[in-house]
Amino acid sequence: KVGMAIGKSSLSALALRLSLAKLRKNIEVMSDTWRSLMSRCSKVFPGVPQELLWHMTEDCNKMSYAPGEILVKEGDLGESIILIDDGEAIVEKHCWRKNEEQVVPIGRLRSSAIIGDLGYVGTNMARPCQVRARTPVEVIEIPSRILSNLLHYFPGMVGGLGHRLREVGHLIQNKVPTRVSTLTSMDLFTKCGTNLVSELAATGERQLFVAGQVVMDTSHSDFGSLYVVEQGECVAIQDSRGHYARYGYACCFGGKTPIGWGAPKGVTFRVVSPLAVLLMIKDKSMKDILLRCSVGVPQDGD
Repeated sequence: KVGMAIGKSSLSALALRLSLAKLRKNIEVMSDTWRSLMSRCSKVFPGVPQELLWHMTEDCNKMSYAPGEILVKEGDLGESIILIDDGEAIVEKHCWRKNEEQVVPIGRLRSSAIIGDLGYVGTNMARPCQVRARTPVEVIEIPSRILSNLLHYFPGMVGGLGHRLREVGHLIQNKVPTRVSTLTSMDLFTKCGTNLVSELAATGERQLFVAGQVVMDTSHSDFGSLYVVEQGECVAIQDSRGHYARYGYACCFGGKTPIGWGAPKGVTFRVVSPLAVLLMIKDKSMKDILLRCSVGVPQDGD
């Protein structure tokens, strides 16, 4: 049909040639984005096939900023990664001087600079600084949902970031809500007494996991413990069904616990965010607390 439209002036021929021109333009934009990702983000996406990066470019956003415009606001909860493709930007920090707030420049970013960190995806951490365009700036934004999907299928992306992830993990553990706050926000403990919740929180053990790590496998291990997600995201995998459930903040999972429910055998719980902080409450500790708080413990078969 394209060949038949060459040289013709009918409305359908003109529309077809216009669509072809737009297609060529779209391919050109995607090719430029892909080349930028390949040449400048190799350390951000180690081990990810080139074909997948090409597919990812469909969901990246190319944006332009005039001098003085703000790329990133301090305090925003954005988790996307931003690549400066062209231009120069200034990094600024809001500070108090002589009892008044001032914006202080603390650095500059040039072409190939990356704003954001793969380790913070899914952590809801605020941006620590503001970034403002100094010259006309072209950027490529990689949305956090795209990064989450990449980690889901290629958890090895974080394999070379062990030291950095540990630093981020320690910071996250200091920022997450208290254990009592996490438990009281769950439907499982709605209207439960403060003594029960406080004791469960006190005996819980916080554990740090990275993408791809198995938290619990009900096929091989003692799976009586209860896990509560305080930060990050986990997924349940069953051989016959694949991925069938996701667990985010204040969600819990486990095997058969003293409260009488749990995952069936053959289910693996794996971390899919760069980092995850989980509160583990052991089976024996839970039984002891339930008995001390005079709560009936379900018997086998109940």
